[in-house]
Amino acid sequence: MDIPSKCVTCINPYFLYQNLCVLNCPTAFYPSNNTCLSCPVECSSCTSASTCSTCSNSFIYYQLYCLSSCPPSTFIANLSVTLPTSNISIIRQQCQPCALTSCFSCPLAADICVVCHNNWYIN
Repeated sequence: MDIPSKCVTCINPYFLYQNLCVLNCPTAFYPSNNTCLSCPVECSSCTSASTCSTCSNSFIYYQLYCLSSCPPSTFIANLSVTLPTSNISIIRQQCQPCALTSCFSCPLAADICVVCHNNWYIN
């Protein structure tokens, strides 16, 4: 009788990763139904297919997603955050809201508005 050299399924607490059963999924993979699945390309780490923890190079973190640029009324900030899965602190580029709700564009800092929403003016 041949002994199989590759796993095809794993049982708790293990996850299937590259035909092996592992206790933890590696970076850029997340656990789902006892299998390690690949994070979206814009995420360098994630907790699901739609929830990024950290972003790949050239992507910016915004509300659990990694974007190529910040949406209107936000700006890029470098923030220190602690990752919930590892308790490791990192510096992450993150979209933050403009300080003024009337501000449509504040690309340099929260309190430097360069374009206002309709019917608002820079004073």
